[in-house]
Amino acid sequence: MTAKPPVRNKLYRIPEAARLWDVPETVLYTEIKAGRLHAKMRRGAVRGYFVTEAIMDDWIENSMVDVFDAMHASDIGTSV
Repeated sequence: MTAKPPVRNKLYRIPEAARLWDVPETVLYTEIKAGRLHAKMRRGAVRGYFVTEAIMDDWIENSMVDVFDAMHASDIGTSV
């Protein structure tokens, strides 16, 4: 009987994660820079962050940034 390799989490690039979770890329990069979103980078790489579903779920649950406000910051104050 052959052993199956362990299931690995799918890694999403930041632009792909932004589309999937409907969050602006700039918010994700800002959160990574601030240390609130823990992204991974491949060994030896100098750019190209990756996130997993678990990382994104944890960030969404514990985020101090209101993503809706970040997405609609230009709309604030324009309502009648």
